[in-house]
Amino acid sequence: MDPDPKGFYRLLGVDPAAPAAVIVAAFRRKARLLHPDVPITGDAESFIELKQAYDALSDPIRRLDYDRTARREVEPARTRARQSWRATRISRNRCRNGSGDRI
Repeated sequence: MDPDPKGFYRLLGVDPAAPAAVIVAAFRRKARLLHPDVPITGDAESFIELKQAYDALSDPIRRLDYDRTARREVEPARTRARQSWRATRISRNRCRNGSGDRI
């Protein structure tokens, strides 16, 4: 399962299980480098992305929604794999007559 569908955890450089204090510290550390007012390393687009990641992960409700999104994106793939396996199993069983011999 990819716990980071939009790359917010990766952008902040934290683990998906990181507590809120670690997320705040990571945001502040990167914001000092990426803020548009910083002469050499400032980048407005990167700062906006960083701010979006921070906004999503610093709010407990939005973070929960973000994490649920990751699970929702993975679950359909798992379900398809299970259904495919079951369909194969059922079709094999239908190819056999009552005695277990293949028709």
